Amino acid sequence: MTGPCALRRIASHVDPATARAAFPYAWQAAAALYCGYATREAARPGESSLAPAELAGRAVENGNDHAIKFTEALLDENELRSDPVYLAAAQDAVSRL
Repeated sequence: MTGPCALRRIASHVDPATARAAFPYAWQAAAALYCGYATREAARPGESSLAPAELAGRAVENGNDHAIKFTEALLDENELRSDPVYLAAAQDAVSRL
């Protein structure tokens, strides 16, 4: 999640051919992590009971670098394309990491 999100953020600042060449690798890396860590039970988390601002606060309170980075990327993506799964994943991350 964080890799493809970072690439999306820098894509307009690099040569378009470089950005196009990098996207498949970002997708492959994200898919590999998903395949390595996904389980049937974690296939799709439930809905988040927290608002985006609350999730950001919880991530900071948590203090874990990965919880903060992952939550920030999820909230950013949710702002671009609203999907309850982003907020649910952020809530899961701040509670588990």
